[in-house]
Amino acid sequence: MHERPLQVQKIGVWCAISGTRIIGPIFFDRTVNTEVYMNIFEEFCAQLTEEERQNLLFQQDGMTCHTSWLSLQQVHDVFSEERTVSKNLWPPRSPDLTTCDCLLWGHLKSTVYESNPHMIQELKDNINHTVAAIKITMLHGVYLNMIRCAQLYIDAGGNDFHHLL
Repeated sequence: MHERPLQVQKIGVWCAISGTRIIGPIFFDRTVNTEVYMNIFEEFCAQLTEEERQNLLFQQDGMTCHTSWLSLQQVHDVFSEERTVSKNLWPPRSPDLTTCDCLLWGHLKSTVYESNPHMIQELKDNINHTVAAIKITMLHGVYLNMIRCAQLYIDAGGNDFHHLL
């Protein structure tokens, strides 16, 4: 007899990438709504240095939980509206041009699942280990590639640019 849980266990992970480090990972086990997102954002802010709080730009997509009045108020309290890239700043159906999309998620998936983790804690441990092993030279390369992708997107007039990569 093989016992299996009725519900598949899942875990979400949130990270932020700057040119010098990865902030996170921050784990959550619920569907992301405004409350969950605000908790993630608070945990993210707790990991920031004072210099990062003063100088970073904060980029997020137009997901409803990211752009609710409460969420945006919390984000703007830390980063100000001028340093927040969010709602109405991306054309509809545009690609997410983020460093996490350009590097982190694919790298994590290809590395984390190599050992075929069976338990949530194993998965979290693999994610933590993989994130900690990413070198600053890789982050710098990703940052430069991100700038290149953004320029290609601008040059393509907001249309698909992936064939130019």
